Amino acid sequence: MEQEEKDIELIDAYHKGKLSANEIDEFEKRRAEDTEFDQKAGDYLHVMAEINTFGEQEFMKKLASWEEEISGGKTARVVPLRRILSIAAVIIILMVPIGYLIIQNATQPNSQALFASYFQPYEDVISQRSGDQSLQEKGLSAYNRQNYRAAIAYFEGHIDENLQDNAIKTYLGVSYLAVSEADKAEQWLTGTAQNANGLYKEVSEWYLALTYLKLNKKENATAQLTAIAKQSDHMFQAQAKELLRELGN
Repeated sequence: MEQEEKDIELIDAYHKGKLSANEIDEFEKRRAEDTEFDQKAGDYLHVMAEINTFGEQEFMKKLASWEEEISGGKTARVVPLRRILSIAAVIIILMVPIGYLIIQNATQPNSQALFASYFQPYEDVISQRSGDQSLQEKGLSAYNRQNYRAAIAYFEGHIDENLQDNAIKTYLGVSYLAVSEADKAEQWLTGTAQNANGLYKEVSEWYLALTYLKLNKKENATAQLTAIAKQSDHMFQAQAKELLRELGN
């Protein structure tokens, strides 16, 4: 069990973006070579995706349903449930204060529910998929595998050398939003919404609106969505109008 805990702590550090670029490369290499570790990392990231999407309280409910599924002898779920439960227990110890779980409201605020309903990371439309080992391509590869922490590390390294790359800045902002660091997402997406042109300006404007929802800045979200909805050729006009209706505007 000691090695199991060490592995989960390593995966947790990877998920939180605490590994250096070299450590990330070693981590990815181990995943490629060690099937059991790769499965363990995938299970952990699956649990964290559930927590980030639904919140701790909803995750605890789902955890209870998984436990019931195990006790009932069902085995249809692709993810190994007993491992999920053991990983979840470590996650709770590492990340979730017990008192917070007890006092948190059972339902998420309306803006959070809407965010969860509308948020989907923007698709990768620029990856060359050519075996290129640049920071950009490593970042996009991690992004496509939903390893957003690794993507953030690679994207930031790329941006340090390519300060005007608004496309990667946009993916960086979306990646921060995917790991629930909405404050950092707001910083990056505000910049690209103002400075980018064409596709990435429109993508940034939409995800900035969702960022405001995540931050419970409903007035900002409404203003941003209204601006999008007024542009007949905006790629997210239909979604903006629908979300405005759900917000009561």
